[in-house]
Amino acid sequence: MSVKLSDKATQQIDQLLADYPQADYPGTVIGAINKAGELLYLKATGLKNIDTKEKYETDTLFWVASFSKLVTAVGAMQLVEQGKIGLDDPVGKVLPELANPEVIVSTTPEETKTRPAKVPITYRMLLSHTSGLGYPFWNQDILHWAGQAGQASWFTNVKHPLVFEPGTSWEYSVGLDWMAVAMERITGLTLDEYSKEYIFDPLGMVDSTFNLASRPDLQPRLATLHTWDAASGKTSTMEFAHNPLGVSGKEQQSGGAGLHSTPTDYLRLLQVLLNDGENEKGVHILKTETVKTMFEDQLANIENKGALGDSAPPTTMPAFAHTPLVIAPGLAKGWGLSFLLNKDDWPGNRKSHTAEWAGIACLSWVADPKSEVAFVIFNEIIPYCQPKFIETMTKLQGIIYADGALVK
Repeated sequence: MSVKLSDKATQQIDQLLADYPQADYPGTVIGAINKAGELLYLKATGLKNIDTKEKYETDTLFWVASFSKLVTAVGAMQLVEQGKIGLDDPVGKVLPELANPEVIVSTTPEETKTRPAKVPITYRMLLSHTSGLGYPFWNQDILHWAGQAGQASWFTNVKHPLVFEPGTSWEYSVGLDWMAVAMERITGLTLDEYSKEYIFDPLGMVDSTFNLASRPDLQPRLATLHTWDAASGKTSTMEFAHNPLGVSGKEQQSGGAGLHSTPTDYLRLLQVLLNDGENEKGVHILKTETVKTMFEDQLANIENKGALGDSAPPTTMPAFAHTPLVIAPGLAKGWGLSFLLNKDDWPGNRKSHTAEWAGIACLSWVADPKSEVAFVIFNEIIPYCQPKFIETMTKLQGIIYADGALVK
């Protein structure tokens, strides 16, 4: 028997959504799926555009930001299965831009001092955010360097300096963007072409793309990106080019933040994490042992876990991240190949080795293989950590993991 949501839990989520809409504030979509591929819940509420008053539908298309990383990681692990790369191979042969990296020693707004790295970056490091790469909105040194380099985007094929020696720490980064470039060079396919052939089409993810311009059929369903002002509490719509890298060209589809998808499509991807790489139709996109590898803690021997510890530096770009990236303080955490792992059962909540991650536009996903359930909350509003989103995700988890909520 497959796990189901109880009638009480379903009604509580219904009420959670009924209480969600606010005047001049965008809505949300919540969905859940079980190991057998059965949708346990899918419902939308509120506005997808606060100016036009268009409403969210369950098939609304979202820019899902860092939800992209899981797709890229799945593709990378397929290449590992095929013997085209090894997780511990140095990336320099395929990515010469990262062959001889420099590590930042110190920065000011005017100057960046570096030294040569002592060890090479590997594919495992790109997938686990242990390469030393970073993001400017959570690292002042990268922000300084980006300004000096004249970077109009967060990522380009340039000689990107590192914020620590490869393999010695954890920092959220553009590593999955570089992984996508490596995939494109190895396969001769763009990220979208590869994902469509080997991930999206096999799983029936018909509304997912890394190349929105090539899908005019999806564009009428596109959610509007909103921005939220912490001081006033007001939201407004904002222009967004739907090109997170800010650059163009064959190799510039963003493996870290370029995916557009729907809740239903993304739940289909999460289902295979619950079911050892296979969907309910018997389609394997990953081997069982590969999924197990993805769920192994990559930080077990790394002492400095950065924001996966219980403290983190403040955000450097509040327009993207409202608060520091401190994740579940006080609870044992690890990192798999592209996602957060909780290492122990969380009291009254998810089971040990549950995977989760988020998107900066206030999206979140959870895949709990032991409980045989995965669920998502989709929004389209920045900066991350908007209080209404955090409150709703917390309440959603409380409902799903309450006694008697998951039944067989």
